[in-house]
Amino acid sequence: MRRSIQPLLLEYLLPNKVVVLLGPRRVGKTVLIRQILSELTEPVLLLNGEDLN
Repeated sequence: MRRSIQPLLLEYLLPNKVVVLLGPRRVGKTVLIRQILSELTEPVLLLNGEDLN
């Protein structure tokens, strides 16, 4: 599923930069990020806020 925010996020994904995606639960943030990351070849670090407990 292509989302209107996806092209904007792609513009912000630069080497050595941090992007934080905030929003309500269950709106598709993780799905969107995983979809974008599947198209990239650079190594990334993905942190989920629920994993920080």
